[in-house]
Amino acid sequence: MQLKPSSISVFKYVFSGVITISIFIVDNIISLKIAVAVLYVIVVLLAVEIFSRRGVILVSLVCITLTITAFFINHGLEMEISDLARCLVSLAAISITTLLALKSKNVKKLLQQQVYLLSQTHDAILTCDMNGIITSWNQGAYQLYGWQPEQAIGKQITELIGTPTSAMKNLINSGHYEGELIERHQSGSKVVVSSRWSLALDVQQRGYSILISNNDLTASRKLDEQLSTLQTTLEQANRLSTLGQMSASLAHEINQPLASISMNAEASLRWMNRLDPVLAESRLCINAIVNEARRAAEIIKRIRMLSRKGSVTLSNLDLREVISETMLLLEKEFQRHSVQTSLNVPDETEALVYGDKIQLQQILINLLVNGIQAMESIETKQRYLSVDLKRHQSHWVIQVKDSGKGIDESELPLIFDAFYSTKNEGMGMGLSISRSIAEAHDGLLWTDDATKDETIFYLQLPILHTQVVQ
Repeated sequence: MQLKPSSISVFKYVFSGVITISIFIVDNIISLKIAVAVLYVIVVLLAVEIFSRRGVILVSLVCITLTITAFFINHGLEMEISDLARCLVSLAAISITTLLALKSKNVKKLLQQQVYLLSQTHDAILTCDMNGIITSWNQGAYQLYGWQPEQAIGKQITELIGTPTSAMKNLINSGHYEGELIERHQSGSKVVVSSRWSLALDVQQRGYSILISNNDLTASRKLDEQLSTLQTTLEQANRLSTLGQMSASLAHEINQPLASISMNAEASLRWMNRLDPVLAESRLCINAIVNEARRAAEIIKRIRMLSRKGSVTLSNLDLREVISETMLLLEKEFQRHSVQTSLNVPDETEALVYGDKIQLQQILINLLVNGIQAMESIETKQRYLSVDLKRHQSHWVIQVKDSGKGIDESELPLIFDAFYSTKNEGMGMGLSISRSIAEAHDGLLWTDDATKDETIFYLQLPILHTQVVQ
């Protein structure tokens, strides 16, 4: 039969009282040449488990009083030195035991509080031995992984929650591990955690236990994925908006090769329909048709690439090609708005970076189209737009400058904010998305202080020094 906690407490009280009385009787009735009162330390140790700090001190004082009382009952004032020494030994034992017991009680109370706090924390706190066998499992671990402590303790951590073995290897090599892990819930779903591992060492500096603290990042990572999807959608919307603004120029650019194909086809037919066909002239016309068809296909390809929706594709890029293709795509737009352009890029060396070609072109198109629109109201002076590529220490810097009216000083802190636009019809996303793309490429996008006769934007990207392995 199992005793209730209240019954156990009563039993301890009674047992302590019986021992105290028994020691006092033995110390008074039986004349032994030993320090019988030393046995009172048993009562003190029992009192630590039953009473509070004040109660333990009171029990200790009672034992000391009983020891002195028994001594005078047995020996009175006619005592021998040996009898007095045994009494003093008993009193010292009781006092020292009381001090140590109280200290132990304080330490135990502190440990219990710490264990309770660890068990209540929302973080998953668990320990395992050097073989990866789980030895403790708090409430936070149950909430995170779905396994009750009795189900988890004694199980292999890699088998129970799918912890990667690389974490254990890194811990053994360095004595500490901190990183992001993908583990498994009881239901089989993925759990992403920020994990911290510490190795407990014995006196020989050998590991004997591992403390693991895991913080749930699953919801945060899902939110990051959703934000990434939203970012991709906004980038596509911005590209489509830019293409919409360029639609007239793009239509004109496509119509040019189509018109040339039509004219060359008609000319070829005329040369072929003669009584004496001129094959040489027909061949020239057909070659021109092929070249114009390729030109039209290349224009469509560039438009489709800019309007596509897809994941980021990183590769080694030459910024000179990125810039020249972007300028070619906007060539008709420059002509339609009477904008003179200047392109200055280094000829002697490749301007290599590592990034996504379409995204970098999106930044340049946005800056160039903004420059064109900024000069639309300029009638009294020449419309001029320049693109310069220069090397600055370990970075390439693209400078885009227009001869517009500049940016108002009050708008400078806001132009890169989402949904802020200086144009009535603007989405307010172009520069914001462009800056986020630059930062995703470990780069920067900024503008100079406002002036009345020009605006300069800078795109900085890190130089690719070594070949990146795909």
